[in-house]
Amino acid sequence: MRKFFANMTIRASLLWVLAFFSFMLVIGAALGVLSLRISNGTLAELKQSQELDDALGRVVLSYKDALNGLSRAASSNYADIVRNVGQATLPTAGLAGEAAGLLQRAKASLNKGQAEYEYYKSLAKPADAAESLKEIEESYNILIQQGLNPLAATLEKGDMPGYQTQVQMVQDTLEGRFARAVEGFDFWRASKTLDAFEVAQVRYQFVLIAVSAGGVIAALLVFATYVFLRRRVLQPLQEAGHHFDRIAGGDLTARIDARNTNEIGLLFAALKRMQESLTRTVSAVRRGVDEINV
Repeated sequence: MRKFFANMTIRASLLWVLAFFSFMLVIGAALGVLSLRISNGTLAELKQSQELDDALGRVVLSYKDALNGLSRAASSNYADIVRNVGQATLPTAGLAGEAAGLLQRAKASLNKGQAEYEYYKSLAKPADAAESLKEIEESYNILIQQGLNPLAATLEKGDMPGYQTQVQMVQDTLEGRFARAVEGFDFWRASKTLDAFEVAQVRYQFVLIAVSAGGVIAALLVFATYVFLRRRVLQPLQEAGHHFDRIAGGDLTARIDARNTNEIGLLFAALKRMQESLTRTVSAVRRGVDEINV
């Protein structure tokens, strides 16, 4: 293995370094894209729960408006009854005057609440919140069908004792169940947000560690590349320069070794052949000079 690395060409070594740097860049980009994808999915889930919460809030607001409207209509009707006490005229059936107008406004709030509820049901719902959302739908349907609709019908007839009995049931039983269902969804949403925050924190720490590790590896690789180039390229080239200087000065006695077969090794092998050729040439010239002198 050591011989394999020693004989590895400079070009191949540099290509391996570039390939490793490219690989690290791809890994870093992949981690970044993966982190963004996870964050985008988390934001999409939070957006979905926020849309549900907003729609549910409008449903609750419309319900409260309807109930307040019915209460105001009942109060106005009570005021009319008190004013008519002792009057010679017979009281009319149902509601009249201001009470009737307030009742119509309460019915409009009921219709608006139903429209908001239909929009709420059309929204996509997370699977892990199915239980709490199912309880919300069941409790709201019962609240409207067995609570507000009969309450409005009773008030429209002017049946105030029946209205009082019905409104007591709505506020004590039906509304309480719906409120608990909404609180359950709010608790789920808060838990989901907290979990998303904790996961984001863990992912952030992981990315920091990965980036730090990548930086350390890159620094080590840069240092290793410097050492490699210094030992495998710069120092051999300096040594080759010294050989050229000695040969140019007429010193053909220095030993030249081709230690490997890469580009630097080929350079030293060629330098060795040149020195040997010059040595033979000088020897031949000396022999010729000696023969001439003899």
